[in-house]
Amino acid sequence: MKLVVLNNTSGFISGGYQKYLDNIMPRIANNPKISSLRIFVPEAIINSYRNNKYYYPIINKRKLINEILGLKPDVVFCPTLQFTYKWPIPFVIMIRNMEPLVYDNKFNPIKEKIKNYGRKILSKNACLQSDGIIAVSNHVKDYIINNFNVEKDKVAKIYHGIDKSSVAFTPDSLSGNKIFTAGSIRPARGLEDLILAFSLIKNKYPRLRLLIAGKVEPGMFHYKHNLEKLIENKNLTKRIIWLDNIEKDEMIKLFKSSKVFIMTSRAEACPNIALEAMKYGNYIISTDNQPMPEFFGKGATYYCAKNHYDLATKLEKTISLNKSDLLKYKRIYKNNLNRFSWDRSANKTVSFLEQVIKR
Repeated sequence: MKLVVLNNTSGFISGGYQKYLDNIMPRIANNPKISSLRIFVPEAIINSYRNNKYYYPIINKRKLINEILGLKPDVVFCPTLQFTYKWPIPFVIMIRNMEPLVYDNKFNPIKEKIKNYGRKILSKNACLQSDGIIAVSNHVKDYIINNFNVEKDKVAKIYHGIDKSSVAFTPDSLSGNKIFTAGSIRPARGLEDLILAFSLIKNKYPRLRLLIAGKVEPGMFHYKHNLEKLIENKNLTKRIIWLDNIEKDEMIKLFKSSKVFIMTSRAEACPNIALEAMKYGNYIISTDNQPMPEFFGKGATYYCAKNHYDLATKLEKTISLNKSDLLKYKRIYKNNLNRFSWDRSANKTVSFLEQVIKR
């Protein structure tokens, strides 16, 4: 199979997406069914892949289509969407961003609302024009089939993987005084739930601290500013700590040492942070909207999104649990993580591409 992978982004690649490329592309390259592989990435990030013979920079987008067609690939795989084109050869896409499709945009700035509207149209057009679609969860697959009128056999659910499935039990570092959350700072993150819930229990737990890790995305500083005002109004300035964008080793330490990890996100496709939480974390509280139950299963305590009273109740109950209770959850995490393998993801991707070619 001669395969071209097209990463025609706006000029950069997120950390989560780069992790996907770093883990799955070497495995696809080593698959015996792949005779030729060329991966196009934005010129701005090509230095990260200079030592990899499969990667090539996107220098001229106008000439890119002809350049790809000149390679005479059997299939073009586009894991990220920036534009649609009706290829004369089999074309497979991946849907891995659900915010434009399911988030109500309530707190997004006007510019982002317009962008999300455009992204939703782009996603629908890409699904209709493609020959195959990889959905990164059942949640994504069901949405595509039910809302875009796409045939079921055109969509394959293929989970992302995780580096290792082992879950370490680390009771010595577990602190009852820290709760933790992480992810990009943007309205779809729903952090106001956690701040308001924390304000309801702050007096009962005077030593409790909330740690928030994550980078403020471009155009979203107004959201963080509003959160900071909310924190100030609730007299939580000294109890809530902003960590911004932290390194992986520090993230792992925070997962292991915090008693509770809380996920308030309104829209996810295949939440890598959920896999990390099960791999390294302790107790988990999450919104009950999909795909979180699909990933956490019985390993999390769920609350109703936008209901900070419900979250406060669940948080109090979880804080009261002891280390012996944690063993039960660790076993659930380990079983859950067995479903997520980069080897399996790569093999299923190659098999699906082959299936699309043969249609």
